Amino acid sequence: MYILGACTPYNKFPVTVPAATHKTWSIAYYTTEQRVAIYCNGVQVANVLLSDSVCTYTSTWRDYWERKPTRIYFSASYDTASVSYCFSSNPDCELKDVVRAEMIQWNPDTHNITVTTDSTVGSNEQVIVQFYDNGGYDAGSVIIYFSTPIQY
Repeated sequence: MYILGACTPYNKFPVTVPAATHKTWSIAYYTTEQRVAIYCNGVQVANVLLSDSVCTYTSTWRDYWERKPTRIYFSASYDTASVSYCFSSNPDCELKDVVRAEMIQWNPDTHNITVTTDSTVGSNEQVIVQFYDNGGYDAGSVIIYFSTPIQY
């Protein structure tokens, strides 16, 4: 399952997520069109154009998603699945260990976020990538939840 913070409740992925335990997730955020695409092991598993008809979780979704994100944050309290990450349009980028509770500079216009996991479906672990703008304000988030079936 997945959630787009302040936009959607839990959603099932519209396609089957690859079965491998080791997964490489790539999150692309196209800020000019407010679109989020999620890939797992090279397979596109979600592609969402944010809009009032899609973002039904709260009517204030634009307050978050219209901000220009410049940093990401892995939650120390809730992100239990992220192992390593890198920024690139190439999923073979040089991975770094995830450091939780630390703001990390990011430019969504030039780089996707790649996150690796070793979580199994049904473990209830989750990836939580939070976006923040220059002022430290919430600019959206992507949550991937390893439920049965896996959701975002």
